[in-house]
Amino acid sequence: MQEPVDHDLETDNLTVCQTLVSKSFIASLIVAQWGWVMDKRTYPHLPILDSLSTAQMFEPLLYAVMVTALLAFNFNSRKMLSAATFAIAASATIEPDQTRLQPWLY
Repeated sequence: MQEPVDHDLETDNLTVCQTLVSKSFIASLIVAQWGWVMDKRTYPHLPILDSLSTAQMFEPLLYAVMVTALLAFNFNSRKMLSAATFAIAASATIEPDQTRLQPWLY
């Protein structure tokens, strides 16, 4: 005989995990902001394609969109929209500099 599963507990665990992951993304972005948006890096940008090297002027905007999307993920009920916004902005920032594709990001 199986015991009934408490679905509220599973939902709470999922919410806690989602919150911890999004907060760790925010912390990682803040700690590594020199690699994401600052011009004074010790190494050059490495674009996936040479034609994408002109997208560097949008990096601060995309960085702000990523952080805002992660904050919205924690405080908004539309989590899929926030996650999709973050994924699109992260992809757009990786294209002009593939060194941003770190293990914690994928």
